[in-house]
Amino acid sequence: MIKRRIGALAAALVLGFTGVGAGQALAAPPVWTHEASDLSPHPRATFGRLPNGFRYVILPNTSPAKGASLRLRLDVGALHEADNERGLAHFLEHMAFAGSKNVPPGELFRSLERIGVRKGDGVNAFTSATQTTYNMDLPLADEPSLDVALKLMREVGALTLDDKAIDAERLVVLNEKRLREGPMTQLTVDQFAYWFPGRRAGDRLPIGTEEVIRTAPYERIRDFYRRYYRPDRAVLVIVGDVEPAKVEARIKALFADWQASGPAGQEPDLGAPGARKATAKVFVEGALPPRVSLTWIRPHDPSPQSMGSIRAMIAEYLGLAVLNRRLERQASGASPPFTAALAQREDVLRSGRMTVMQASAPADGRAALQALILAQRQLLEHGVSQAELQVEIADWRARLQNRAYGTVTEPSARLADEILQTLEENGVFTSSEQDVVIFDAAVKGLRPDDVEAALRKAFSGEGPLVTVVTPVSVEGGEQTVLAAVHEAQIRPVAPPSVQAKAWAYKSPAQPGKIASQRKIEDLDATLVTFANGVRLTVKPTKFRTGQVLVGVRIGEGRLALPADRSSPDWAATAYVLGGLQSMSYDDLTLALAGKVWSVSPSITDNAFRLDGSTRPEDFETQLQVMSAYVAEPGWRAEAFERVRSQLGVNISRMDGTPGGILQRQVRTLMRSGDRRWAQPTALEIRAARLDELKAALGPQLASGALEVTVVGDVTAEEAIAAVGRTFGALPPRARPADGRTLAKGPTFPGKPLAPIRIKHYGRSDQSLALTAWPIPDFFADPQAARTLRVMEQVIGLRLFDRLRGEQGLAYATETEMLSSEVFSGYGYLMAMAEVKPQDGDKVFAAISDIVADLRTREVTADELERAKRPRVEEYAAGRQTNAYWLVALAGVHEDPRRAESARTLMPQIQAVTPAALRAAAQRYLTEDKAWKAHIVPETAGQTAAVL
Repeated sequence: MIKRRIGALAAALVLGFTGVGAGQALAAPPVWTHEASDLSPHPRATFGRLPNGFRYVILPNTSPAKGASLRLRLDVGALHEADNERGLAHFLEHMAFAGSKNVPPGELFRSLERIGVRKGDGVNAFTSATQTTYNMDLPLADEPSLDVALKLMREVGALTLDDKAIDAERLVVLNEKRLREGPMTQLTVDQFAYWFPGRRAGDRLPIGTEEVIRTAPYERIRDFYRRYYRPDRAVLVIVGDVEPAKVEARIKALFADWQASGPAGQEPDLGAPGARKATAKVFVEGALPPRVSLTWIRPHDPSPQSMGSIRAMIAEYLGLAVLNRRLERQASGASPPFTAALAQREDVLRSGRMTVMQASAPADGRAALQALILAQRQLLEHGVSQAELQVEIADWRARLQNRAYGTVTEPSARLADEILQTLEENGVFTSSEQDVVIFDAAVKGLRPDDVEAALRKAFSGEGPLVTVVTPVSVEGGEQTVLAAVHEAQIRPVAPPSVQAKAWAYKSPAQPGKIASQRKIEDLDATLVTFANGVRLTVKPTKFRTGQVLVGVRIGEGRLALPADRSSPDWAATAYVLGGLQSMSYDDLTLALAGKVWSVSPSITDNAFRLDGSTRPEDFETQLQVMSAYVAEPGWRAEAFERVRSQLGVNISRMDGTPGGILQRQVRTLMRSGDRRWAQPTALEIRAARLDELKAALGPQLASGALEVTVVGDVTAEEAIAAVGRTFGALPPRARPADGRTLAKGPTFPGKPLAPIRIKHYGRSDQSLALTAWPIPDFFADPQAARTLRVMEQVIGLRLFDRLRGEQGLAYATETEMLSSEVFSGYGYLMAMAEVKPQDGDKVFAAISDIVADLRTREVTADELERAKRPRVEEYAAGRQTNAYWLVALAGVHEDPRRAESARTLMPQIQAVTPAALRAAAQRYLTEDKAWKAHIVPETAGQTAAVL
């Protein structure tokens, strides 16, 4: 199918372990969509079906080399649950990890860790309203590893579901429910109830109800399993560096004996949209940013994807793309009615095709609503121009072509997920090359009239259903909102007026001269210094055909900022949205339509960074854009006000969860209050000015040391020439500091007398407890840093087993480690878990017990292997990506130790021994150095200092 992202509406109803007739059982073995379509499937994919109805897809793919991604999809989700079963589909997802016929409880993760699969990243699952899916990403898909994974997938059809395991998992699922619930979850529940009144889609969150989770009888759970965990509802997807014939034979050997037991599950009656016209609903919620939306709902279309449906979909999407570009232009102007707006079409929960316009809006949202309605009416009444249509066609075609160029190096995990998406949408899975051909056929002869007809259909059906999310009540409520809507529906609308500009920043005629050039042979990296002081590192690769990544490091980043105020990193987006001196951001995007480029800004410890991704034919355009942002940033006040307004309404949300407080306060406290790592307060955001951002970044942009790193599908000669024509032609830059001398910077705090208690303002049953220890910077002892990285994994494995597996106190646990490569003597290792406030001391006790044991006894060979192997395989896979080398080679000019770090990564991880871990625990993870904090709700009792 023509690939597109999973919609935000559908994604809102998905829980992860991190249109059929009413009352009908599956009447016949399922068919593949392409068997009933005029579209041909991916030519290299093998589609199979066993006599028991079990289906499978095998797609050979070599990115990453030797790896594979597996997905097992069950056609069962929250929509299949009766009222007294709400939450059982998700509960069974959990039970798949809690014991089966051949795998005892707790052994599944251990088996995967032994073949290099990390819990969370490499093995996971999710339940939505319509499906339950189990995921495994194997770093090494040799026959033994693949056999382990396939056997574990087969165990999903042989769960034991014993009483004791069910009761233990009830606690875990209730903890997950507690962790996930909050204002946003409640808003999702309320919105779906408003959109789908009296229908299952309106009251089926996958997490279910507390009553069902706590009290569902054992036999009811087993009965739901027997009805829906059946081979004729299952599809196995395998994408990777495998031999399809061998894999197919193994699938047949393992899955052919899976037999259904008892009556099949019934398909739910999902109903149909009603006949409501304009209606409104106001949601008053102070903890959420204000926003508005307009929704139109048409009936769900369950028919197989075809060339005709793709042509209709493309016409509709192109029209919405024109609308989105107009909305973006409005949001970036002076005194906009909204800070961001988006129009999209989504097929939601097999219950309706929805067209949604939404906007982030201040105050009560009426001005934003009227602006959305006027933009929609302008589109329908005055249509789209041929020029606008061609811009969107060129952009879409460029994205498809760019992907087709790299088809042989598309990541297996992404392809596996896209196959799942085609199954969910009754689509046909096609190759990237096919997508280009299909798209060109669909847009051939496409006229603005065709797009306008598609848009009229998109904005038909039930609606508009208006929602307003506001922190304060709207005087007059829904009637006031509807009055504003009706007023906008009759107001005169003028046609749009857009004047496109030509690209004004082409490369100068005179390129910069090369001052020096050398090569690091074993890393295949070429280092160039231009006469103006700009440094270039280029590493040609074939990891992703058609991909070129560019990283630009400028100045000193946080090093150049004062330690008594928060970093302006939050406002860096305004630097990009502010465009260039001669072109607004909108001018820029229009001028470069059909080209692939991007600019992402950030402030790191030792540089202001610009990162971009492009394709070989647009490589010089990418460099032109980035060098123009360095030489002539636009610094437009409208962009700064827009970003400030967006963050201002969102910042308060961070104080409503323990995780938000972790980001906002804890990482600053762990640097003894150095505010360069602090998130700004709402007061600081309101007081911020554009001149402050210019003062922070302007001098670094004007003359700071500048390094360009290029990695990907480009030759060294091409990169040197193109960088010479752009960055190499800039005015002279400052010389970089010697990277081998680390800077003085933040210090780790001393141990408090008692755990520090930090308030959050969210739910009263949520808290986060953490313990952290100071460790050295990376270059003080690279081998020690790698040993501590393995230590982090060991602690993570044990903490998960203790708090989730044994005690049922936490849904998830987490570890984090930093050994700074910038600041002398700074680093930390941290372990944490989100639990009920009264269980914080149990988290501290568990962490203390774990590290005390690590100081006392050596880990077993098996535990060490389960900690090391996933990390080794993760690094091995990472070294096959451009993104890894973009980071690994940054700063190599001024600090040759970074090249050595890339060389020694794998050997030093492999060199970690049980004795080394014990010695590191004894040296670094002592109780007298442990820094503890407990993030608690404002209502919690205070037994220590509360910040």
